[in-house]
Amino acid sequence: MMGSVTYERIEELKKALEDLLDATNDLDSYDPDLAIAERKARKALVVCERKSFNLEEALAGKKVVTIEGDEVTQLIQFESISYPDNIYGVVKGVIVCWNDDGSYSSTSNVKSLYMQDYIDEAERLR
Repeated sequence: MMGSVTYERIEELKKALEDLLDATNDLDSYDPDLAIAERKARKALVVCERKSFNLEEALAGKKVVTIEGDEVTQLIQFESISYPDNIYGVVKGVIVCWNDDGSYSSTSNVKSLYMQDYIDEAERLR
């Protein structure tokens, strides 16, 4: 499953990739191996910047997992609820609610829902 790919780890990866790209821009000579590494770093940075949770895709049935890697099933949105946490799903047999941006509560900026394909792509970059 998700392993050690967390929000904090993704932020660390973004910083490292940005530093690498800055360093390659400062070089005066061309190195084919470095050019390959730079292309991979740019691709990884795109993955890191991509939205990790997409409500429309999740409601359409794409696989969603928690930050711990647990599968979320029966994900639904109650649009008539005025409470910020109007997304509900089942995790390990328990009903859990989230904000529509994937955060666990309206007071948290840490996302706890991820699209499985986002995690799969982040895993490939490890």
